[in-house]
Amino acid sequence: MSVKKWPACRSALKTPLIHAIIDLGHGLRLLSRIVNSPPGQLKEGDEVKLFVFPIPSMVLDVKDGTKESPRVFFAFEPVKK
Repeated sequence: MSVKKWPACRSALKTPLIHAIIDLGHGLRLLSRIVNSPPGQLKEGDEVKLFVFPIPSMVLDVKDGTKESPRVFFAFEPVKK
């Protein structure tokens, strides 16, 4: 997997938010968040790997009340060379 483009975006969330178009190969591309990389570090063609992290669980209404559902989110981070 490699970085296709690397636009940076700033918002009220933990900044800066960095997103890139990730080329998964075989003609598949995905817009995703980039983590563990300062702005401007990644260049087009750099290798990245999947990074999965927990986020707050969600309370769901179910037939017999409520149920807490654990969740995760994904992003990509640079491959250490």
